[in-house]
Amino acid sequence: MSNAGVTVYDVSSGTPKPLVAQDNPGDLGALTGLALTPDGKSLLATGGYPYHHLSLALDSLEVDHIYPTVAYPTASAVSARGAVAAGVDNSWGEDVYLFRQGGSEPYRVVDFDPGTGSYLRPNGLAWSPDGTRLFAVTGTDGPRLSLRVVTAADPR
Repeated sequence: MSNAGVTVYDVSSGTPKPLVAQDNPGDLGALTGLALTPDGKSLLATGGYPYHHLSLALDSLEVDHIYPTVAYPTASAVSARGAVAAGVDNSWGEDVYLFRQGGSEPYRVVDFDPGTGSYLRPNGLAWSPDGTRLFAVTGTDGPRLSLRVVTAADPR
């Protein structure tokens, strides 16, 4: 996997100014997705490796939390209320791990299509605006996709 480079810019003046940059933060390989936390302090970074989901402090790009999942991280999303959805490419097992922001144990784990070979697609997670539903796009290697809805996803 190729290394991932991440740069944070200040765009408040209208002209982007780099604030912090880091190659391969947290040993992240092949960056596939980013999600900003509602407080604007952390960035969830998703890549096929390492086999967990990383939270990076926005001001330094240093790892500020690890969400333990399994191989191969493929998607992440953060609700407006701070719940973290960490998805993996796992066609024969659990697809999404739901955490409270900063939590180390998932409060819920979801397996969308047990035994079918279907898997969560890259960047295939999004929260409803009120955080009560999580949307996931699953499918196999062909063109057929399914939209899955997890209700009561953020129990706060």
